[in-house]
Amino acid sequence: MARTGALVAGHSQRTSNAWRGCGAIGRIVRMPTNLSIQTVLGDVVGSTGHRYGLTDSAGNRMDTVKIIPSPAGGYLGVYHTGNRVHLATSTDLLTWVFRRTLDPQASQPTIRALPTGGFLTAVEYNNQAGSDGLLRFRHYANLSALLAGTANRERTIPRSLSPCNEGTPNIYSVSLTPDIDHSIIDVGFHYHRNCDVDRQARGRLTNFTSWAAAADTGSDDRLTAAAAAQGRVVNGNIGDRDTEMFDNTRYTVHELQYVKGDFGSWRLYLHNWQTGTATYLPVTTHGGSTAFANPTVTAITSPAGRPALVVTLFVPSEGAAPGEAGPLVFYREYLTLPTPESGLSATYYDNLDFTGSTLVRTDYRIDVDFGTGPASANLGADQFSVRWAGQVLADHTETYTFYTQTDDGTRLWVNGVQLVNDWTDHGVVENRGSLPLIAGIKYDLVMEYYDNAGGGLARLLWSSPHTPKAVIPADHLFQPSNGVTGDYYAGITLTGPAHTRIDRTVNFNWGNGFGDPNVGADLFSVRWTGRVTPPVSETYRFYANTDDGVRLWVNNVLLVNNWTDHGPTEASATITLTAGVPYDLTMEYYDKGGSALAQLLWSSPSLPKQIVPVERLTPATRPATPPVV
Repeated sequence: MARTGALVAGHSQRTSNAWRGCGAIGRIVRMPTNLSIQTVLGDVVGSTGHRYGLTDSAGNRMDTVKIIPSPAGGYLGVYHTGNRVHLATSTDLLTWVFRRTLDPQASQPTIRALPTGGFLTAVEYNNQAGSDGLLRFRHYANLSALLAGTANRERTIPRSLSPCNEGTPNIYSVSLTPDIDHSIIDVGFHYHRNCDVDRQARGRLTNFTSWAAAADTGSDDRLTAAAAAQGRVVNGNIGDRDTEMFDNTRYTVHELQYVKGDFGSWRLYLHNWQTGTATYLPVTTHGGSTAFANPTVTAITSPAGRPALVVTLFVPSEGAAPGEAGPLVFYREYLTLPTPESGLSATYYDNLDFTGSTLVRTDYRIDVDFGTGPASANLGADQFSVRWAGQVLADHTETYTFYTQTDDGTRLWVNGVQLVNDWTDHGVVENRGSLPLIAGIKYDLVMEYYDNAGGGLARLLWSSPHTPKAVIPADHLFQPSNGVTGDYYAGITLTGPAHTRIDRTVNFNWGNGFGDPNVGADLFSVRWTGRVTPPVSETYRFYANTDDGVRLWVNNVLLVNNWTDHGPTEASATITLTAGVPYDLTMEYYDKGGSALAQLLWSSPSLPKQIVPVERLTPATRPATPPVV
């Protein structure tokens, strides 16, 4: 929230170190497994460690603290006390050593570590002369400079969306090309709409000089609809937010105020970028507090060396249980489990011809009645297409009949044999085709589908002499064994947390849509890795057709290096390959803005120019090592 509410003092609980200040501190030693993001963010009672009424060693209350790992070990935190932004360090996330004041006239800070070793901070600046809030950015060259409070770049942004207040910044991505003077910083913030209530906005700072901002009405609408699903109307502010990747999905946690001026009506909502939806996020504390604001979340390694998320919240006194008002920090360790092998890889496109925005997810069976709604909140309700790919396992050695029930068109291949080809508009129609299968063998399966208008439905069934007709169950469907591993990044420099998926081929014409909902429509980058196996021994020409930049390696040889902004451009080079030998393949790509296109093709004396086919591609084993340019 732009301005914190009234507080009550937390109960003093002295620890063995007197400088720890006030607040309740607790830990549990058992590490849970397979946690949902809702559990990690919403269950303070089950957290690995927590502290209410958080203060630093100087007794400063650590309001709206944002915590990140320190390159020197331990953790860094930026926070405000009153209108002063401070920096502190910690080794255990619960006790903090005050280091210095970073800004004596600001609040609502956030911080991002940069690949160069530097740091970027953003705050809500107020010169205490009636200016209200302004966004201010500072760059620190390294950790020593940050600890000394010595910034080498500063930019205070004039307000452009509200004459009254703009603030509560969070940082979505930072693209250094290669340094802060040649960079793109993508941030979220609030603006005081009509000088009445706070609403969401996005801004972009280019080369630390040029600023562009716009209202983020999509976020406002999404959160308002989520509140309505709880039977609530948003008459107050939609303010602070923070974002993080968890379980291969990007989430943003938002604060939302039901009643203007009522600090007891602040609640949290969670935006899932993969699904395009927002939902209410209940929070359970030890005493039963009900109001929560100013969320931050960061993926870290816990003090015990385990993967964890650290969360900070502000608990307004109007909704706080005794001893819980003020800044709250807690963290939760979790286990990373193996990726499930069952289900099909489903690629959803927001056009009929497999172009436009793409959403890739696992569908555990093909049995979905879209009705007149969209396949996902990220896509339109009509004129979308889907390609399901993977493998199907037969139980018996006999002839199986496969059935498609769709509205509208569909095509189906099993073991490379096309069984159904009904690529027409129609109501619900069942098509079928048969072929013999051998028990215990996994066969490649691809089903394509489109919905043009009206109702949408897609089902895949089978039967055999020993198998009653039924939707093919999840435990008989498996992820594809071919394709390339795609790591999708927010920002154009292939840095930060990635959303990972398997792409059958590199053949995307995203247009003005998004490459993946977890990274957005512009300012994203992708690294595809895997192996390519040629069918014959000869010289191959590889082509990269992209908008914007691209680099391509085959067998660790850099064939294409066109890492520049440009419209659709094809670049190519040749390399001699031996039949049947799998060669390492890496393709890197970024889209800075406007239309987006990425295609990987090849040709040889015996092969016509074509998209490198899926059967010639094998996904990379994890983790992929970036090649040297």
